[in-house]
Amino acid sequence: MWIDAIDAGCPSCTAAADLTFTEGDRKLLHGKGVTFACVSRAPYESIARYRDQHGWTFPWYSSRDGDFTYDFHVTLDPARAPIEYNYKSLDELHADGWTDDDLRGDWPGASVFLRHGDEVFHTYSAYARGLDHSAVGYPFLDLTPYGRQEPWEDSPAGWPQGGPVVGRPVGDCCEG
Repeated sequence: MWIDAIDAGCPSCTAAADLTFTEGDRKLLHGKGVTFACVSRAPYESIARYRDQHGWTFPWYSSRDGDFTYDFHVTLDPARAPIEYNYKSLDELHADGWTDDDLRGDWPGASVFLRHGDEVFHTYSAYARGLDHSAVGYPFLDLTPYGRQEPWEDSPAGWPQGGPVVGRPVGDCCEG
């Protein structure tokens, strides 16, 4: 959710936060005993500044000096942890066409935890396209004739072929 080079949240994660992590959404979750929070590798001061600029009130923590994002395979750095993403090993990712240069930095992911007393259990993680169900707009776009209009889609001639969406940049999440 953070791009160090620009000291800001990634555009896709920022759009998701604007659309999905609203006060109303969090009230619904709290009513069911669930707390939503974000974690990024940025310094807390940068996180707080960015969060305040956007008017967000959800908890957002820094893992700058910790292993959290490496442990849950959303920060890829072979010097810190073996490369694994979306439940695929490095060999499987290479077989899918990813290069070592591709497999670096921060990537989208979400994890769910259950706290029972003093114990915390990791109960679920999703990555990449597995996060689509949590985005407000994408499930609805999937119902429309033109769909998402993503560059990877095989759209018929004459249909929109991807490109910028008003107010939203095109690109991968967390790219730097």
